[in-house]
Amino acid sequence: MKKALGIAAMWMLAAAASAEPPPNVLFIVDISGSMSDALPGVKRAIRDQAASPLLAEAATGLVSFHGCGPSTVSYVVPLAKSNGARVAAAAGNLSVQGATDIVAPLVLAERINVELLRDQDECLHVVLFTDDEDSCGNGKRHLDLLRGMNRACAERSKRFRLDVVTSTVDETIHAFLDEIAEVAGGQVVDALGLDEISIALRRILENARRTRVRLPVAASAARPQEPARSLPQPEPARPASPAPLPARPREEDKQ
Repeated sequence: MKKALGIAAMWMLAAAASAEPPPNVLFIVDISGSMSDALPGVKRAIRDQAASPLLAEAATGLVSFHGCGPSTVSYVVPLAKSNGARVAAAAGNLSVQGATDIVAPLVLAERINVELLRDQDECLHVVLFTDDEDSCGNGKRHLDLLRGMNRACAERSKRFRLDVVTSTVDETIHAFLDEIAEVAGGQVVDALGLDEISIALRRILENARRTRVRLPVAASAARPQEPARSLPQPEPARPASPAPLPARPREEDKQ
C-alpha cells in the first residue's frame, strides 16, 4: 500500500512539474560605480543563462539602475517570452555610473508584478545583482515594497521571489542584502570571482525551478472515499382508482 501511494505521489509530482508554467525572470542590475569590478561577470552570467534550457520557455526582462530616484532606473528590455537573445545583448551594453538606489528598481518591479498578476495570473522572480546597500536615504521602504508584492501574490495563491547575487565581503552590506532576500523568500549567493557569478545565477535558477513545483494536495487520494450515500427512493405511484360504473336506469325511467 505504501509503495502504491509512493508511486502515486511521484506521478502527481511529475504531473505538477509538467503543468507548472515557466517562470517570469526579471534581472535587475546595479550599474553604480561600486559594481565596476563585478559588472563584466554579471554580463557574462546573464548572457550564459538567458539562452540556457533553464530559461528556454521563460519570460525574461532586464532592468538597470545607477542613482537615486526613478529617473535613474531603465527598463532596458521589457519582460516577454523568447527574449533571451535581446536580454543577453542588452546586458552586454551596460556600463557603470552613479549611486545605489534599491527602492527605485523595486518600484518598477512592483508595477511589472501587478501587470503580470492582472493579465496572466502569474508573479515575478527577480534576480538582483548588487554589491552595495541603499545609499539614497530610503530607510526600510524597500522592505515594504517586497512585503507588498509577497502579499499580492499570496492572495492569488502565487509566489513572488527575489534572489541576490553579490560580490561584497562587507558584513554590513551583506546583512542588508540578507534581510532583503529573507523578506522576499529568496537567498543571497556570494560570487567573489567573475566566473562565479555565472555559477551563482545558475544555482539560483535551478533552485527556483525546484521550489516552483508543488505537490498537489493528496489527502483526498490517500484517504479512502466514503461510499456514496443512497438517496431516499420515491414511493411508487399508487394506481389510479377505477372510474365509477354508470348508474343503472331506474324502472320508472324505462317506462
